[in-house]
Amino acid sequence: PEFERDGWQTTHTVVEVICDDMPFLVDSIRMVINRMNISSHLIVHMGGIRVKRDDHNTVDKILTRTASSRSKEVLHEAPIFLEIDRETNPLILEELQQKITKALEDNKMVFEDWEAMRSKVLKTATELDAIPGVIDAEEVQETKAFLNWIEDHHFTFLGVRDYELVKKDEELLLQAVPGTGLGVLRDNVSHSSSLNLSMMTPEARVFILSPRILVMAKTNTLATVHRDAYADYIGIKRFDKKGNVIGERRLIGLYTSAAYHTNPRHIPFLRHKVALVMENSGLKPRSHAGKVLLNILETLPRDDLIQGSEEELLEIAMGIFYMQDRPRIRL
Repeated sequence: PEFERDGWQTTHTVVEVICDDMPFLVDSIRMVINRMNISSHLIVHMGGIRVKRDDHNTVDKILTRTASSRSKEVLHEAPIFLEIDRETNPLILEELQQKITKALEDNKMVFEDWEAMRSKVLKTATELDAIPGVIDAEEVQETKAFLNWIEDHHFTFLGVRDYELVKKDEELLLQAVPGTGLGVLRDNVSHSSSLNLSMMTPEARVFILSPRILVMAKTNTLATVHRDAYADYIGIKRFDKKGNVIGERRLIGLYTSAAYHTNPRHIPFLRHKVALVMENSGLKPRSHAGKVLLNILETLPRDDLIQGSEEELLEIAMGIFYMQDRPRIRL
């Protein structure tokens, strides 16, 4: 802003946002600014302001918090004001505006589909009751427990979509099912509609087609909503009556801080991994050595614990265990 043009001035560039009030707005905008290596000097967020606008979209009335807000005419808005490093390059300003707009659009889709995504996860857990008997019953119950756990505010859902396994020209494809996308995986937004299993490594292909129900990994895409991190991926496979994989339901999102601070022995699937690593270590759980190993597993980076196989976790944990008496650097 300049005094002659705007009636006020500042040494910084100003970003002003008006949109519907919803979670994660400030976090999402701040992520865009930080990723462009721009510093923020002031952020003012006034969430939950109730206003009425006229036919020209001009604010006609500002309501108090105690006023009735059931009328469709009442808008719940979130004015956001930011002062950032002064920027005069029009190309950078255009890029900044486009990225903030994209972040707000993604935020809106996640917010609008939030309940639908949670409902789909609970429905998935219920559908596991009809899974073929050839799939391990204990794994089925643990998967159900895990899905109920993430739905209980331990996972921020950003997108959900169903995929089916189809064969085309001797190639095996995991193809998106039209009309099933929610959040950032809505059909009209996400362009990743199929995955060619023939292009995967033999090990990855075997895992995708194995009878293991859950697939947990990191995506190669940075989240645009809530937190500056690579999004987490949870896949729940679907099977035919013979136990062959015929598709999956894919969840994209971020584990919440509560998930990262919960003892892994209280988290479905992770508790199974920890128990198996303890058993395969050959150490007695109540011995000093067993307690040291358990502490190592409980304090491992949570992402490693989620994504690592039991074999990998045993190797890593025992490697750390043997460094207790003579600390040294290992990769």
